Amino acid sequence: MRAFIQTVKKFHEETGMDTKLIRKLMDRGDIPEIMKDVAGGTRYIDMVEFYARVENQQFRIRNEISLVNKSEKS
Repeated sequence: MRAFIQTVKKFHEETGMDTKLIRKLMDRGDIPEIMKDVAGGTRYIDMVEFYARVENQQFRIRNEISLVNKSEKS
C-alpha cells in the first residue's frame, strides 16, 4: 500500500537520495510538498502527487539529481 504523505527521512530511506537534495527539489517544487499553516517543523512529501508525476514521466530521480548538480556548478 502506498503512503499518502512521507517525511524527508523516510523518502531518503526508500530512494537513497540525499536529504539535502530532497529538500532542494522540494524548494524548487520538483517534489510536491504538503503545505502547512505554520512555518518550520517537519516537511511532508505529497506522495499521491509524486506518484502521479512519476507515472506521467514528469519526474525521474536520475534526471533531477543531474539537473541539481549542474545548477550548483553554475
